[in-house]
Amino acid sequence: MNFRPAIVGLGAIGLVVLLLVGILGVAGAASYQSTASTTAIANQSITVDYTHGSNLTGRSGDHVEHFDDNETIVANNSTLQEGSDYSFNTTTGHITWHASSGLTNGTAALASFHYRGRPSATYQMTAVQHGIFTFLPWLLLVLVALFITGLLFAFGYVAVTRGRTPNIGR
Repeated sequence: MNFRPAIVGLGAIGLVVLLLVGILGVAGAASYQSTASTTAIANQSITVDYTHGSNLTGRSGDHVEHFDDNETIVANNSTLQEGSDYSFNTTTGHITWHASSGLTNGTAALASFHYRGRPSATYQMTAVQHGIFTFLPWLLLVLVALFITGLLFAFGYVAVTRGRTPNIGR
């Protein structure tokens, strides 16, 4: 029985599937990259907490990548000074309150700030694509090995190793 056409056909289908997966992966990566990081302005009510500090979060639905160092915090109708009244971490958005600010624990404050971020849905797509692009090379390697093995069987080269004559050209 001649399996050559079936194996070659399966190999061709496998290559088409690999190409489609690659094209879809690249298209997904391009769509993520086209959703550029944007700068947004936000106002957030916070509470002075000397024990745990306070956190700025950005607007709902945004994944904050970086806070700009241009925040303004107002409490008790006065603008607080960074360095003497509080410290601000631009990576995490965490505010550490200093006792010299004269504020009491639980005082309400308003923070105005700029940050760079992307919509959370776009940020989450990165995790999915990372998984795909980590798995895809291994899948490709296994499929290529199977394809080559199938071609060897189809053209009879494996039969040589078993002591039989290959059926090349029949």
